[in-house]
Parts: sequence; structure tokens; C-alpha cells
Amino acid sequence: MNFYKEQDISQKRARILMLLFILSVIIVVFSTGMFFITLHTYMYSDENLRFTLSPFYILSHADTLAVILSFLGVFALILYGFLKKAEELSEGGKTIAKELHAIQLFGNTANTKEKILINIVEEMSIAASIPTIPIYVIESKHINAFVAGTTYDNAVFGVTRGAIELLERDELQGVIAHEFSHIFSGDMKINNRISSFVNGIMYIFIVGMEIILSQHPVDNPKGKLEEWHNMVLGVSFIFIYPAGYIIGACLAIIGFAGAACACFIQLFINYHREYLADAYAVQFTRYSDGIANALKKIGRYGHKLASANVGYFSHIFFASWSSPPAPNRIRKIEPSWDGKYIDVTKQKDKVFKKTNADAKQKSLQVMSVAYMLNQLSNVGNITKEQIERAYMMLENVPHSLKQSAENPLEAEFIIYALLFDKDYSIRQTQAEFAADKIFPNNAESQKAAINRINAIYADMILLERSLYLNIIHLCIAALKSITPAQYKTFKTIVNNLIEYDDHISLFEWCIKYLVIYPLDINFGVKKPPIFMHTHTGAVKEDIETLLSAVVYAKTKNDKEAKELFFQARNKAALTSLQYRAGGHFSSEAFEKAIDEIQNSKPFVRSKVMETVIYALTSDKKINTDDLIIIHAISEALHLPLGID
Repeated sequence: MNFYKEQDISQKRARILMLLFILSVIIVVFSTGMFFITLHTYMYSDENLRFTLSPFYILSHADTLAVILSFLGVFALILYGFLKKAEELSEGGKTIAKELHAIQLFGNTANTKEKILINIVEEMSIAASIPTIPIYVIESKHINAFVAGTTYDNAVFGVTRGAIELLERDELQGVIAHEFSHIFSGDMKINNRISSFVNGIMYIFIVGMEIILSQHPVDNPKGKLEEWHNMVLGVSFIFIYPAGYIIGACLAIIGFAGAACACFIQLFINYHREYLADAYAVQFTRYSDGIANALKKIGRYGHKLASANVGYFSHIFFASWSSPPAPNRIRKIEPSWDGKYIDVTKQKDKVFKKTNADAKQKSLQVMSVAYMLNQLSNVGNITKEQIERAYMMLENVPHSLKQSAENPLEAEFIIYALLFDKDYSIRQTQAEFAADKIFPNNAESQKAAINRINAIYADMILLERSLYLNIIHLCIAALKSITPAQYKTFKTIVNNLIEYDDHISLFEWCIKYLVIYPLDINFGVKKPPIFMHTHTGAVKEDIETLLSAVVYAKTKNDKEAKELFFQARNKAALTSLQYRAGGHFSSEAFEKAIDEIQNSKPFVRSKVMETVIYALTSDKKINTDDLIIIHAISEALHLPLGID
């Protein structure tokens, strides 16, 4: 997968989608508006005009105010439906998971099959060098899965019970790899737009159905139309009994036709990208039988879900009416397929073979400029070797520490331990502060928390520093499940620990940003970037601030920092950049620069990342902290470099 090419393709698809939606909206607005204009004309005009069939004749003789109000009213209704759904979906994938009645899966599960799924997602997240993505389970015997969100920072995986129980490990890995490709190709944003567009057009249908229901009220405790009932009921009483049915039916028909148009758009957008995602899954795992066999089981056991909300989100699922049929997808992957589906009762149990991959990070000596730039050019390309090394890394993390990372409260303790001072007395003061904030006025719980934090700290200091990034990524999924109030407390403690000595280093900032940024996105404190800057000149001052801080943090000397700055900018062909003298690290200025650069197109962010790599690797004195800084900045710029 070429991340940058896929992002461009995603933008083109989004523009096509927008044009098609605008066309659909025009048709629906015109049809509905004409209906109301005709109704108004019929009621208030002379008899000769009432029975004309020409819409242009009706328009030319209709009341101007009625025409304007009709068209504007319908457009406003569709726009409201679109914006309402878009606002809901901007909160991240957990919103969709809840609408589909999915339940979050945690690492403390005793179910072996669920544990396998968690391990697969953790391995692929670490291999891609992104925070571990939370998993939600839909209680359905059929086989299906989805990924939803706006970025990987607020994305979730949804997997049906049938997929967990019926798929072997390699098959489940193929399905998850397929969904991972949607994350890096920008498909999630397109999915959200499709859902919002369909919802907007469907509002005409909803109003029509509500008018019909209001003519003959019935108990409907589980219906989907409650939110409209009171509003429309107040309007519809003005229509006489038969007229209400006619008006409601006409609106429902127009709305349904518009929704059908939206569904065809959905089909048009979805078909090609599902084939593409299947191909990427094979590329990631280098095992075509995995995803092919998963599709063969779908052919036998089905994929349809019972939830009433599935219609809005059918396009996000691994298998649905809007994706290519399973046989077609299988033959794309396995041209010699004999047409037989897999019966799990006749399938032999596979023994999972542990990889012999090296769990250690690559030697710092091979972390050359060329190596890191190759990582940058392959953003989003998860390799089989990276997945295997992620698996081995997880195997080498102490079991107790891994369990802590999957527990929301103990995941907080791990982050605190990363930020604790080396001095014992200071560390105890910091632990007491954290415990007091978490359990105010509860001495017994505070004491237990301090003991547990100290135990986790003892485990952490035995780990290689190079594993810190992976441990942080493991913690994120659990931390996303805490309440907003708990997150506010957690963030306060993290900020206090970092600012304890009244000085924030670039390394400390990176640790904080790796944790806080995805959680800010998840809890709605920050909005995902909008990618508006198209050239480096638009963010020149921000690049200067970022690069000056990076080189100064490495050299601790203005003269050497300036030399390194000019070397990096020249190699990256950004010769207009100027070093900011006294580039002593300022967390506020640095974060402001990062936030602005985030809003750039992929090419611009890639160029910025290139200068950072040149700055931290060109003197051949790269260390573990340099690598953590590189990865933190790459994640901040939404260009995760993958496991080293």
C-alpha cells in the first residue's frame, strides 16, 4: 500500500461522493418542493390551474414565497439530518459501536477465543506503531467485522461473536488486516460521510412515516421515530384524515427514492475498495488462505446482522450487500477455488506456530537515514515480519505488566511510572499525589494504589527503554474506556508529574503527547486534523519552531544545533527555513507548531517528518530517546513509521 497515493485517492473519492450526493439532494429537494408547491397551488389557486401536470407551469403560477419556503424547508431538513449524524460520528467509532449494540471487550477476559482476537489486534497495532485499537463485540452468530472512527486515534474494531467462534487465528488475522487497510487508506472518513448523507436524505422518509403514524397513533416503544413524533404530530393535525395519509405516503416515497439513490452511491464507492482491502490483507499477512477461508466460511454461515441500525452502516462491514459477493472476492484471491465453502465441523484444528522472529529492536547502528526514510515511505504498510516481531515483543513483556496494561486503572499506573523521578523520596511524593487525586479521602485505597504503582514501577525499570513506546500503545485501548471525569483526573496527574521539576524536556513532552493526544481525540477534547495546508510555506514558522526544538534537544548547544538544523533543512530541500536562536524547548510553542502542521496535506507532513529524521540521524549518534522522539512526532503528524 502506498499511503500517500491512497490518501490522494481517498480525497478524490470524497469529492466524487460529494458531487453525487449534491445531485441526489437536488433531485430530492426539487421533488419534495414540487410536491408542496403543487399542494399549495391546488389548495389556493383557481380550478384551471389545479389539474395541470407541467411543473414549470405550476412554478410560474405559484406564489413566490411558497416556492422559496418549500425548497428551503426541504433543504434545511436534509442538511439538519446530515449535520446531526456528522456531529455524532465525529465522536469516533465508539458511537457507531454503541448504535450497533456492541459491547467493549477487555483484556481480562477468560474466553480463549476472545484472547486470541485481542492478541491479533495488539500485534497489528504495535507492528503499525499506533495505539492499540479498542475491540467491540456484536452478539451475532454470523461472521462479520468493521472498523469505524475518524482517525486511528478514535477508531474501534467491531467483531461478531460468530467471527470469534468460527474463524481460526490466521483467518481472523486476515479479516483484521483487511480492516486495518481501511484505517490507512482514509476509508473511515468516507464511511462517515456516506452515513451522514444517507441519514440526511432519509429524514424526508422519516417525516413522511411520522405523519402517517400520527394519523393513527399506536404504541411504538421500540421504534426509531420517537425523536420526530412530537414535532411532526404538532404539524400534522392540520391535515384532514385522508390527506394526512396521502401527504405522508408521498413524502415517504420521495424520501425512500432518495435513500435508494444514496444506497447506489454507497454501492459505487464501496465495491472497488473492498477488493483493494482484500489485496492489502494478503500483502500484510503474506497468507492468502487466511482471508480466503474467512470468506468461504461467510459463504456458508452468512454475514447478515439483526440490528435495526445496520442499514445506516452496512457499507462499513467486512461483508454486506454493498460489498462484492463472497464468491467473487474468493476467486480474486484464489483463482483456482473449487466453489466449496468451509464447514467448521469438518475443519481440522490448526496448531498455531510461534514465530522465530527476533523480538529485539533493530540495532541502533542500522538506524540510518536511508532506513528511517524507507520507513516513512512505507507508512501504512504492515509487513509479516513486523507482525511477527510485534508478537515476540508481546511475548517478552512480563505477564503481570501486560495484564496491567489491559486494565484501565493499572494502565494509568503504568503511565505514571514512566514519568516518575528516579529519586526514591521524590517518587514516593509523586505516587502519594497520584493516589490522593484518584481516591480522595480514602486512606485505605490510597495505600493500596501506592503499593501497586511501586510494584509496576519495579517491573518497568527492568524493561528495555526501547519497549516504552509499545507499552504506551498497549495502555491506550484500556484508557479509552475510563469516564470523562476519570480522564480529567488522569490528565491532571500526568501534567503535574511532567511539570514536577518546573522543566519539560522534549522526551517528556513526547511521552505525554503519545498518551494524551489520542485520548483527547477519543474524549472530544480535540478535533481530528482537517488537512487544509497544501504547501510547506503555509506552515514555515511552525516547521522552524519544531525543527529548532528537536536539534537543540539533541545537542544542548546553540552552535551545534544551528549546524544540525541547516544540514537537515538542506538535505530535505527546505532551504528557506531559518533556525530559531535559543531554541530551548517550550512545550506550548512546540505543541502549537505540531497542531498547525497536523492540518497539512500528507505530502507536507511527510516533508516535515523527513527534516526531523535527517536532524536526528545524520550525525550517526542516534539513541533510544531519539527513536522515541521520531516515533512520537511521526504519530503526532499521523504518519506512523511502524515497528523498528
